[in-house]
Amino acid sequence: LDISTRYDATMGSVRALLEHRVLQLVDRVCRDHLRIEDDLVECKSTWPAADKAARQLAAHANTAGGESILWIVGLDEDAFTAPGAADKDLAAWWPTVRSGFDQIPPELTTHLSVPVGRGRSVVALEFATDRVPFVVTKGNAPGRFERDVPWRDGTTTRSAHRQELLRILVPAARIPAVALVAATITFQHEKAKESGSGYGTEGHREHLRLSLNGQIYFESAALGSTVVLPDHTMAGRLDFDTRGKRLDPPPAAPLAVVSIGNPYRMRRESSSVEPSHPEGVEHHRGSVYISGSGKMELWGYAEMDLAYESQLRRTQRMALELGLPMAASDKQAGGAFAFHRDRRSQGPTWQCP
Repeated sequence: LDISTRYDATMGSVRALLEHRVLQLVDRVCRDHLRIEDDLVECKSTWPAADKAARQLAAHANTAGGESILWIVGLDEDAFTAPGAADKDLAAWWPTVRSGFDQIPPELTTHLSVPVGRGRSVVALEFATDRVPFVVTKGNAPGRFERDVPWRDGTTTRSAHRQELLRILVPAARIPAVALVAATITFQHEKAKESGSGYGTEGHREHLRLSLNGQIYFESAALGSTVVLPDHTMAGRLDFDTRGKRLDPPPAAPLAVVSIGNPYRMRRESSSVEPSHPEGVEHHRGSVYISGSGKMELWGYAEMDLAYESQLRRTQRMALELGLPMAASDKQAGGAFAFHRDRRSQGPTWQCP
């Protein structure tokens, strides 16, 4: 093969992987009713106004810590739908967005129109963010500034503070990708138990116990550095529904989802899979150390009142939101994962994937 042929083959593989990732994210939103936006992924139901998009893109890129970021245009995370977007609009949109930057914008490394069914397509835009900081100019926007370093704070965009500018300039550890492998959620009816006098004999009231067991796979983005995930900061949240769509009531609502929706701690067993090479994943002294890729055991539990047993038995789908904060950083690994009812099991069981 000549150089051009090898280049075309490589780019074809990159585009195929991106399309596969986008389709997975679309399924999570439209089929599983999960929210997928995080530090690296942004959903846009329509093409955003170019004058505002420059500042939003700069903020997203500045907070990404050198990771590539992905915008999916035509995917509505709030309505759990994919209305689609026209790829041809990019030709007019991107030059206008790019002109709003001072000197260097994030590099648009890949853009791809991804069919999602019924004649609709979403547009995937992947940006490289390794040339931080990204600065926007005033342009025609009202205000006194000539240049600004935007920063993303949750779902809002603001100007970066001094300490945030330092984070941009100091190299940061990459966020490891996370996947659940053969994870299962079960529940059982726990009888009331009186307290004893010895260690480990604490009593409890009668309740339902939801148990999570499975394996979690970490894929490191860069060798040569180590990411630390402290046990005491790990948390997860379970939401469930009984009507084929996600229920997300306010905390004050007297619904079963509130009990399951409250955060509960995830703990790690130290007898996890040991890495077979120096670059891997291991658990040591209360933290998970990630210097490569590898798999570990994961478990956790949640409790809910007996009054919700009938609703739980009718639940066809659960959503796990897993947060694994990184030590000495404001970033976290994890994500949202869908669990579906296993009809082959005698008792109520939910599986992922």
